[in-house]
Amino acid sequence: MMDFKVADFASPEQLASIELRRRVLRWPLGLDFTPEQLATEVQELHLVAMNGDQLLACLVLTPQGKDVIKMRQVAVEPDIQGKGIGRQLVEFSEAVAKEKGFSKMVLHARDTAVPFYLRLNYEIEGDGPPLLVTFHGLHPPVLGQDSWIGLIAAAMHCVNAIPYVVEAEPGIKTYLDLPLIAGRAATR
Repeated sequence: MMDFKVADFASPEQLASIELRRRVLRWPLGLDFTPEQLATEVQELHLVAMNGDQLLACLVLTPQGKDVIKMRQVAVEPDIQGKGIGRQLVEFSEAVAKEKGFSKMVLHARDTAVPFYLRLNYEIEGDGPPLLVTFHGLHPPVLGQDSWIGLIAAAMHCVNAIPYVVEAEPGIKTYLDLPLIAGRAATR
């Protein structure tokens, strides 16, 4: 039987969620967590989907102020993706956020995950002309070929993902939380 719960920081479930996030979200990009990054997670909510002692999926909720909470680091075991567990975990996270007094949930999605969130009735906020923005999980810029590589390296530290600057459709920018970086890249 599947069980959804908030895992205590440093509990076996939360530690297992770090390993799942590494395998699904970080290592495919050639990244890992730093001890400093993990230490900051003590103030966040760690939600897990469990089947007995087996972790199936996880996500992190990070308060962004009095009314807003950010969903991040959503990961589902690869061999069970597409079976509704991610959807159920997101729905559970919404209930937890509401219970904690938050009225708005925001997230930043890799381009491949945007359709998943749209199916869950999340909306892309913002409008305006296409602009250069940083997407996650695509091919990184090539050192020595791109004069703005130092700027992007700073962005990598901020978003914990390998960025790639591309022209985006209107509205996508609000998933990315990098307006300053995007604006500077547009002037290169």
